[in-house]
Amino acid sequence: MQYPHHLLPQPHYKIILYEPWLNPFYLLRHTHDKELHDPDTGLLKLDYIVLQTDHLRDLSTNLLGTFTPDDCYWSIKKESFQAYFGARWKEGEDVNIPSEEDAEYHGQRGAFYLKIEDCAGHRVKSEGQDEITVICDVLHTPIRCNFWHFSLRWKDKEGAYFDDLTPKRIKRFFKSWVRKFIQDNAILETPDYVSVPVERYMSETD
Repeated sequence: MQYPHHLLPQPHYKIILYEPWLNPFYLLRHTHDKELHDPDTGLLKLDYIVLQTDHLRDLSTNLLGTFTPDDCYWSIKKESFQAYFGARWKEGEDVNIPSEEDAEYHGQRGAFYLKIEDCAGHRVKSEGQDEITVICDVLHTPIRCNFWHFSLRWKDKEGAYFDDLTPKRIKRFFKSWVRKFIQDNAILETPDYVSVPVERYMSETD
């Protein structure tokens, strides 16, 4: 089995900027298995959102469309990812094709989905005396092995992103309020989806 070629950036592709046309589309995040439901709540298990709280500040997802649910089974091995394939892709760059030695297939994985309109611009606010508000940004962050990589990032009311989760009260906020926001909005069955229009990611010069 070969790593899916349709995941790779092409030199004539361009960065997809967030605009309202993206709102009906979905983001996919893989999980380590398919047992997603918390039997007590019927919602996504909280432990399946991230393994480490710090990852919530920059949550990796994939834009569903050209990227299909079956593509979540693929990954790049750690050594190859760190050495080359995990780097941010730059417009116009021609990338290497992963070999069989670079890629891995994980058929046991599951996935949940987030609708972009439920995330982009959404404010998450804590309650009580120590009120904290963060705003969600949906950003296209393609890497060399995956053009369809998107990130959920969070900024404060002044527009500054959280590059880390210090002090501890911010870490607690993300662990509780942001994680709960993702749990509440997670879709556990594959939604109906359509491909991304080519003019949205093809360079105008092509």
